[in-house]
Amino acid sequence: MKFSLLLALSCVSVFQSVVSQMLEEDLVDMGYKGKKFCLDKEGNKYKKNEQLTGMCEEYTCSFKKKKYTWKAMDLKTCCKVDGMWYPMQNTVYSEEYGASTAMNYICDWDLQVRPHIEQKGCNIWGKQCECG
Repeated sequence: MKFSLLLALSCVSVFQSVVSQMLEEDLVDMGYKGKKFCLDKEGNKYKKNEQLTGMCEEYTCSFKKKKYTWKAMDLKTCCKVDGMWYPMQNTVYSEEYGASTAMNYICDWDLQVRPHIEQKGCNIWGKQCECG
């Protein structure tokens, strides 16, 4: 079950569209407080120190003051921008410059958002034409 969830999240990051490549990790309720166990959003139960790994964060079930709660740890695999996660090499946002050029701002390997230019075609005096 846990492996299939991780595999599904991995596939999602590969097949996301360029327009919006954010990933909302919604595996656990971070405000959860239980008396007998931690509970993920699918109803699976976890005991103290058991972990659930997402694409960008790893969640650990902890027990303090007679309550089970979740603690999140950043896996350093995604950029966090305005509270949303963007996996490495995915577009955070894009700016169009005419019909043939875009400036994509991408979550780079060092988890910094950097601009990358994308040439989408040729445009001569406002007319789209074949490149080459």
